Amino acid sequence: MEPQNRTIQDIYQMLYDGLCVKFGQQFKLLPKSFVRVWCKVAAGVFIICHKDTAWWGLQQYPEKAYYGNVSCLGMTINPLVMLGNLFGAGEPKPSTQWQGTARVTVEGAGGFLWNR
Repeated sequence: MEPQNRTIQDIYQMLYDGLCVKFGQQFKLLPKSFVRVWCKVAAGVFIICHKDTAWWGLQQYPEKAYYGNVSCLGMTINPLVMLGNLFGAGEPKPSTQWQGTARVTVEGAGGFLWNR
């Protein structure tokens, strides 16, 4: 079963409920508006860190890797090219789209062109 992705609202509600139970029953330390704002900010930071970590984790798989340039810690890298260099495939070769004509012999009208 695939794990369920949490939204900012889900995480906010869990944090808010936990802090209200903790601080509301024992003693009134913080005003509710401060707790609401703090929970919203903490939930946003958590989601950003989670999404960023998940994206970087997917870069180790060639079929999921991003082919654009990414800036990280002052360096500009291309995750897919870096992965190819790591495995010894080297830099990608420049290419152009093929342009030409193909000759096809039709044996019967209304048929399909099968790749054999």
